[in-house]
Amino acid sequence: MPDVAPITQQVVNEMKVAYQDYEEAVQSLTIALQERKPKAVIDEAIRTLETKRAACRTFTEKFFNGSPEF
Repeated sequence: MPDVAPITQQVVNEMKVAYQDYEEAVQSLTIALQERKPKAVIDEAIRTLETKRAACRTFTEKFFNGSPEF
């Protein structure tokens, strides 16, 4: 993307990483459920998923609300 300013490209890259982390958390939870892992393992996967989802939501809100960070 040569037309994109460096700060914008950095933000895009950070957003991609955040959403990839979220997708990995979804996959981990899905696998834990499919394999009928112990409740503690499933609970940890849920907590991880919630953390990753919150990070994506916060990042997106800051970006679209014009936070000075961007």
